[in-house]
Amino acid sequence: SAVINAWSRSGHKDGPQKAKSLLDEMLQSYQQEQNEELKPNRYCFNAVINAWSKSSLDGSALRAEEVLEQMKSLYENGVIDEKPDIISYTTVIDAYARSMHPKSALRADEILQEMKMLYENGDDTMKPTNVVNNTVMNAW
Repeated sequence: SAVINAWSRSGHKDGPQKAKSLLDEMLQSYQQEQNEELKPNRYCFNAVINAWSKSSLDGSALRAEEVLEQMKSLYENGVIDEKPDIISYTTVIDAYARSMHPKSALRADEILQEMKMLYENGDDTMKPTNVVNNTVMNAW
């Protein structure tokens, strides 16, 4: 996970893809070998999401969201132990806020609505904070 984090913070244009490739390799190795030391944790996923959120490459917000969706699916299917947290969601919202795509603000708001629904359904960790709300406002 340290190498994933290093790539995610490198600022290199290939950093997000390198971090994602390492995450995928780690996940594949874990699934093949069932070695708990290879199981990606929330920190690994959030580092990759963060790398995409800071990237200026076209489609980076969508890629950040794809990692979030992958994390949700893996958690729901019992492959990983940790579900996405408020940082996971907020970082994807931030990716859309930075994006120049015409529908970015709308997608950021939809993700905020998903967080609100999770909170209203009993997930107290998903209570939107002022930071989340301000990040969505920045998308507009």
